[in-house]
Amino acid sequence: MKFAAKSASAVLLDTEDENGKENTVYSPLRYYMALSMAAECAEGNTKDEFITALGADDIDDLRKENDSLFRALYFDKYTAYCKIANSLWLNNKWKFKQDTLDTIADKYYAVSFERDFKESGVAEEISSWIYKNTSIA
Repeated sequence: MKFAAKSASAVLLDTEDENGKENTVYSPLRYYMALSMAAECAEGNTKDEFITALGADDIDDLRKENDSLFRALYFDKYTAYCKIANSLWLNNKWKFKQDTLDTIADKYYAVSFERDFKESGVAEEISSWIYKNTSIA
């Protein structure tokens, strides 16, 4: 996947955090799917730039690639699993286009949540959702 090869060097070689350059974690799949969902929310030149950066021909190509990746990689068997969970956490002070949210749910297998991010407990709710949807629970 061209996106993984291009983005890996930028993330893994040119990134440093409080731990220095050690223990860097990078998931090209997560970046790819997140940026693909962002493309669905964009319009005009911004949308075109997302599509180009992700190596797709158009938005339909991007949708098909994400569907193929999800179906090829997701499995949950008794002795092994590879769970992929997509979600959008949206600030409820904004209005969102329902047809875009429906497309993201249908094409990217993502659920959407609208929350007031000023409220305490939202970060914990997000962490809990991630744990429940990607861990053995």
